[in-house]
Amino acid sequence: APANHCRRWHAGHRQGRPQYHRRGLVVGHQWLYRQRVTLDTFIGPSYNSNLMKIKASSGDASASFDVGSFQGFSLRTGITLGVAF
Repeated sequence: APANHCRRWHAGHRQGRPQYHRRGLVVGHQWLYRQRVTLDTFIGPSYNSNLMKIKASSGDASASFDVGSFQGFSLRTGITLGVAF
C-alpha cells in the first residue's frame, strides 16, 4: 500500500508541503509455528519520489525541488514476527 505523508510549514511569506510518493511490489513467504507464531519474509522492487512545493503568500510565485536522497528505484526487504489469532 502506498504511504503518502503530508506536513505543511510556514516561513515568513512562504509556505510549503512535502510530497512523498512510494510505490512497490513485494513477494514473500509465511511460516506458522505451533498454530500461534508467524514468521514472514518479503523482497521486491520499489520506487521513491520526494518533492517540496513552495508558494509565496501572494500566490504569484511557486517552485518545486527535490528534498530526498532516497530517490529512484531500490530493493525492499523485510522480516516480521507475529502472533496468529
